[in-house]
Order: sequence, then structure tokens, then C-alpha cells
Amino acid sequence: EEIPTDNFVAAGVMLLLFEKEGVYHILFQKRSQEVEHHKGEISFPGGVYDQDDLNLLATALRETWEETGINIKDVTVLGKLSTLETTTNFRIFPFVGFFRYPYPYKINRSEVDQLIEVPIRHLQNPNTYWTEEHLWTGKPRMEHYYSYHGHVIFGVTARILREFLVVIE
Repeated sequence: EEIPTDNFVAAGVMLLLFEKEGVYHILFQKRSQEVEHHKGEISFPGGVYDQDDLNLLATALRETWEETGINIKDVTVLGKLSTLETTTNFRIFPFVGFFRYPYPYKINRSEVDQLIEVPIRHLQNPNTYWTEEHLWTGKPRMEHYYSYHGHVIFGVTARILREFLVVIE
């Protein structure tokens, strides 16, 4: 994947799957109030490309390790989803991976408030999902929303999640 040379900031994220009590889950994180962007929002582990990263998959894996303590060698990479752009000028490269649960997470508290383990079947329940139309660059765009125990997943995280859930249906 090409590193953007335009006005977008390249970032890699990991949609991480794991099996807990016979049920597949996705790992999300609630961002801390100390991070520069998207304070308190639900996101996938990940972050901005660094020139020392081999590629954007390496970025996603490095950031996952920095934020959650999940070691790069413990993640089996399963694939990549569509590249997306945000209203805040990020170009997001989402990857899908799997790790074995339970895992001795080491949360980086300056970046992550908490990790949230969400069963996929909860996200597939139509009662937890809705859409709203918003303007983006002057054009209407359908935005996706998911709820889980008082948390709302929205924005690019929900767009990535939507694509993943459609792929696995």
C-alpha cells in the first residue's frame, strides 16, 4: 500500500478478532482524554505512520502493541479492508488480525482509557445498529452507528466495522 503524499495523514489500524468462551469478539478501545485527536471515542488500535515503519501494516501492528500490549508476533494477520478517509484528514488503512485469548493486555493509559471486548453477534443484532445522514464536503453521506453497553461506535471506526460485518455475513 502506498504512503499518501497528499494532504492526508496515513494511519494503520487493526480490527482484532479473538475467541472468548466459544464466541468471536472484536477488540475496541476507548481513547483517553490525553490524546490529541478523537478524545474519548471508541476506536480500533492503531495510529499514524512513522518513517521507521516498513509499511502501514507495520504501523498498525506497532501501534497495537504500544496501545494494548498485544505483541506483533501474537497477531495472525488475516487481511485488509478498504482504505478510508476521515473529515479530519486521515487516510486509514484497516487490517484484520486474530490473537489468542485470554491475553495479558498492557494498556497504555496515556492513549487508552479502556479496552472493550464486543461479541460479533451483538454487532450483528439490528437493534444495535442505525444510520444517519450527514454532510461531508458538502454532500450527504450515510453514517453508521453501533451501540454496546452505553458505548457508541461511530465515524470511521463504524465504517470499517460495517464493511467487516458485511464481508463475514
